Amino acid sequence: MAGREAPDCIGWTGAEIRACCDISFRTGMDLEAAAKFIVPVSKSSPESIMQLRAMANGKFIDAHRPGMYDINRVEARETTSGRKITLE
Repeated sequence: MAGREAPDCIGWTGAEIRACCDISFRTGMDLEAAAKFIVPVSKSSPESIMQLRAMANGKFIDAHRPGMYDINRVEARETTSGRKITLE
């Protein structure tokens, strides 16, 4: 498994990544196979994500940048960021 990349997990929450790892561990599947059993909330309920972003706009500290959360900066960040995990 050394050097292989994990499945594409862009848009996944930490809980979804943990669930994928748990499925992989418990079933003996590799992570790529286990990922097929995960539907990220960003896909299953994008409306709820947008509601939370609207609620946080200008009211909470941004988790990625200093200062208040600004919903207008999210679109730019989504096109340029993502997780990359290398398995060893």
